[in-house]
Amino acid sequence: MATFTRVNASSGILKEIKVDLDSALDLRELRTALKALGDVERLRIVQLLAGYQEISVSHLTQALRISQPLASWHLRILRKAGIISRRKEGRQAYCSLNRRKLAQCQEALAELMGRRDAGMARQDNM
Repeated sequence: MATFTRVNASSGILKEIKVDLDSALDLRELRTALKALGDVERLRIVQLLAGYQEISVSHLTQALRISQPLASWHLRILRKAGIISRRKEGRQAYCSLNRRKLAQCQEALAELMGRRDAGMARQDNM
C-alpha cells in the first residue's frame, strides 16, 4: 500500500489517496490490453460480445460482416491479452468477454491517473 498526495486542480485542496500497488494490473499487462483494444474492429468485437454471455465465431463474423480468417486474427489478439475467452465444441468455437479483465484494466487506468496526478502534486510542492 502506497500513499500519494493529490491536489484538486480547481480547488487546490490536498487529498491523500492510498493505492494498493500489489493488486494493480501490471503495467505491461495493461499495455497489452490497451494495444489489443486499440483497433476499431476489435472494439466492435468487444462491443458485440458485451451483449452476449457467449457467441460462436460464425455468428460473430455474420454480425460484424467480416471474414472468418480476419475474425480469428482479431480474436487471437484479444485472447492473448486476456480480454476474451474461447472454448471449442466440436468444430465450432465460442467466445465470451472476460469482464473481470476489463474491470481490472479500468481500475488500473484509474490508479495510473491517480499516480500521475499525485506525482504532479509532489512536483508542485517542491
